[in-house]
Amino acid sequence: MTDISFMTRAQFQQKYPKSQSILQYNSIQTEFGLALYVMLDDKICALGFGFDRAGNVLDEAALLKKMQHDYWLLKARTGYQIQKNNQLRDIKADIERFFNSKGKILPPILAIGSEFQIDGWQALYNVAYGCKDTTYGDLAEKMGRPANHAQTVGTNIVAKNPIALFIPCHRII
Repeated sequence: MTDISFMTRAQFQQKYPKSQSILQYNSIQTEFGLALYVMLDDKICALGFGFDRAGNVLDEAALLKKMQHDYWLLKARTGYQIQKNNQLRDIKADIERFFNSKGKILPPILAIGSEFQIDGWQALYNVAYGCKDTTYGDLAEKMGRPANHAQTVGTNIVAKNPIALFIPCHRII
C-alpha cells in the first residue's frame, strides 16, 4: 500500500511550528550514486541524487546546498531547521522495491508545496510507470489548465519536484 500525502505550505506551517527542529536528513550510496533524503515523521519529503544538471558529481555538502536552493521546505528563510541524522532508516530498499515493482510500491512520502504544485505533483504521480510521451502541455491539461501553461508547469512543478524519483517528473518531456 502506498502512503503518499500532499500538504500545502500553509498546512505544513500550521501543523509544524518553526521552533521545532523536525527535518532530518541522511545520505546513502546507491547504484545511481549518492542519494540524500530528508524525512519528517518517517516520510520522505525530499530526495536528491549526487549530481547537478551538468552531470558533475556532488558530495553530501554540495548536494544538500543544491537541495536547499531548489526546494522551499529546505530554504533557510523558511525558518525550519534541518539536521543530519545517521539513524534514519536506509531508503535503499525503498528504491529497490520501487524499481522491482515497476513503480507500484512507494515508500511513505510527504510532498509539500504551493496549491499549484500539489495539483501538478498529483498529476505527475498518476503518470504511468514507463510512460515516455507525456508533455508539459499534457500535464497542464490533466490539471485542468490550458496546454499553453506548459512552460509554467515545467518550471514550477516538474523542475521543483522535491521527490523526483518517486513522483515521476522524469517521465515528462
